[in-house]
Amino acid sequence: MCLRAVTDAPINSTQVLLAFCAGMAAGTITIVPGGLGIIDSALILGLVTGGVDTPTAIAAVVLYRIISFGFIIGAGWITWLIMRGRHREHLAAMTVPE
Repeated sequence: MCLRAVTDAPINSTQVLLAFCAGMAAGTITIVPGGLGIIDSALILGLVTGGVDTPTAIAAVVLYRIISFGFIIGAGWITWLIMRGRHREHLAAMTVPE
């Protein structure tokens, strides 16, 4: 869907699936959190090898990583902040005045 969002060119789903599998395979051997750089380059290389032009492949992969990685991190931070606020409220309620 990210590739479709950045181009109107015909997309072969087999090539996209192979690029995705290559990215996920590259992600299994990475030591970098979230596979930053390694998965991205494997996805771009897979798409370019499949016939997508380089700027379109880069734009699609950046959009995909923003959605699949960036939003997850943002949701995690928001959840942590909510939990932290509730924990502070709970500790304040348990404090007994002398």
